[in-house]
Amino acid sequence: MTPPVTPPVSPPVDKPADPPSEGSGSGPGVSGGPTDPYDSDDAGGGGGGGGAPPPATDDTAELHATKGTQQLANGDTAGAAASFKKAREIDPKNVPATIGLGEIALRQGLFGDAIAHLRRAARLAPKSARVFTLLGEAYLNSGNTVDAITNFKKALVLEPDNQRARDGFNDAQTRASGASDE
Repeated sequence: MTPPVTPPVSPPVDKPADPPSEGSGSGPGVSGGPTDPYDSDDAGGGGGGGGAPPPATDDTAELHATKGTQQLANGDTAGAAASFKKAREIDPKNVPATIGLGEIALRQGLFGDAIAHLRRAARLAPKSARVFTLLGEAYLNSGNTVDAITNFKKALVLEPDNQRARDGFNDAQTRASGASDE
């Protein structure tokens, strides 16, 4: 009368290979979850060889935005615009791409477009002194000194040593006082 011997339950332990996420998860709310435990840490780009790209949408948008920023710095405005637009197609709330599109419009003298992009960027990144500086420049160049002053002030509150915002603020005030003298 020997007690029944229970075999070890190792097959179910080996079974947590639940990678139906590679098969393009058909569930609407399956955007990482327990299937990809490294989702949030992998955003830094440190983990290679993951294979399945559930967070690739965000990573890809970030990669396009980063590429656009580099292209803009190198003077490739057309390439930068294409990269920023691609990033925004993937992630409409991508802040660097939105700022980049605003900066390109500003450089091209399309102040209305620049203001539209940069106002959106300000809603997405309300603590970015860079956004408010660029927005101030767009308003100033469009002739709207009141909104330019307001945005330069916001930039200076966020970053008091921002010389570009200080210069823009001073220029806007000079223009505003010159317009009131006439």
